[in-house]
Amino acid sequence: MIRQRKDFKLIADTKAPIVVITANRTNPTNADTIEYTFTWNEEVEGFVVEDITVNGGEIAKNEDGTAKFTKVGDTNSYTLEVIPSVVSGNVG
Repeated sequence: MIRQRKDFKLIADTKAPIVVITANRTNPTNADTIEYTFTWNEEVEGFVVEDITVNGGEIAKNEDGTAKFTKVGDTNSYTLEVIPSVVSGNVG
């Protein structure tokens, strides 16, 4: 005989993880190296440097797993954006 358990509960994580991007310099110059930190509101899987799009510069992955941003052109403005569909959070 098979019994059905009535205390089974399915929990679905329907909210996308939220990322906050911070820099270690507030007023950088062309000579400065800027370190960006990506902080998530929950544990995520699958986030790699290729998931970051940049306007006004380029980002390249270093062999040590870090990434380097390089300004391109004469602009003093740039944006970093995480592609939202590539990162998944964990139910928890």
